[in-house]
Amino acid sequence: MHPKLKKTVRLCKDTEEEALKFYQSLQKQSDSNEDKAFWQGLAKDEAVHISFWTRLEKLGGKQHIKNPFHDIDETNTRLKVNLETIRSILKKQAEPPNPEEALRRAVLIEMMLLHPAITILFRSLKKYTDGISPEDDYLEHIGKISEHSRRYSADIGWRLHISALEQMLYQSHEIADQITRIDNLEGLIPICAWCKNVRDEENNWIKVESYISRHSASEFTHGICPKCAEKW
Repeated sequence: MHPKLKKTVRLCKDTEEEALKFYQSLQKQSDSNEDKAFWQGLAKDEAVHISFWTRLEKLGGKQHIKNPFHDIDETNTRLKVNLETIRSILKKQAEPPNPEEALRRAVLIEMMLLHPAITILFRSLKKYTDGISPEDDYLEHIGKISEHSRRYSADIGWRLHISALEQMLYQSHEIADQITRIDNLEGLIPICAWCKNVRDEENNWIKVESYISRHSASEFTHGICPKCAEKW
């Protein structure tokens, strides 16, 4: 693994570890069984996420792992800012926080964890972890927070917080989808040497125009080049 990508993975892991420590502390401090179960659930999710980063770190020392970012330095800078922001959020608040303040901090932390770079890594690097990725259950993870926040649904501020969190999840997945499509086009494309059809992910042979249109925002217009015009 390239040192810069290794740093990216480390920043993601450190960020998840901050969230894990926070959720574990809230589990211990909570008075109600409902709150304890909620924070325990979030902590278990974070532990799974951390195991993904740990596995990547180990694999990175044994094999080449492709860097999915065009500007990894900028990505690392932004991830470092996110990590420092989370540490600042947790450091400034009085301990222990009341249930509403604790949940508010959890929402802010999860917003930092929904940085598109993290989702892109979940998506693009899962091929190195047998197809297993935290992205697969992240919707459920955010859903736990949305559900738990319903106790404050009368507050319009809370509704806006949760709406923003869910929108960030959607946008993060959209960006990861776009990067995946670009990676597919940059990779090796199996094309028939005779008819020029392309084999897609389902082993169907389709026209190259259809393949590219399906995997990108490009559209084709058809004309005729001068050389072919001479023939016909």
